[in-house]
Amino acid sequence: MGRSWTSAGSRCESAGATTRSSTPTSRWSPTSATWWAGGCSIRGDAFTPPGRPVEVLAVPAGAPWLRVSEPIDYLRQVRPKVAVPVHELVLSQAGKAIHYRQLEQLGGATLRVLDDGAPVEL
Repeated sequence: MGRSWTSAGSRCESAGATTRSSTPTSRWSPTSATWWAGGCSIRGDAFTPPGRPVEVLAVPAGAPWLRVSEPIDYLRQVRPKVAVPVHELVLSQAGKAIHYRQLEQLGGATLRVLDDGAPVEL
């Protein structure tokens, strides 16, 4: 990891991160993280702080291993302006509504839910 490149005129960087396992007896696994010059960070399903200011953060919103308190704490630590939920498709509509409300109200960031396949400007 640790690679950098330019895409559409923006500098991008990758870095290693660690993702937590789904059970207490499983080991933590390596994963990748990406940062764009505009201040957008995608950490996969890891809660590794990016180590720099972030305007837009992709934050896990639902996963088999997730407790909603974890992404709330992560949002409070990183303090992005906007959070985009990822790994949310395992949640029911009611689960999404609950998790999204808690992430926004308790995490301190504006939550921006993306429509699959639709272009968006953040």
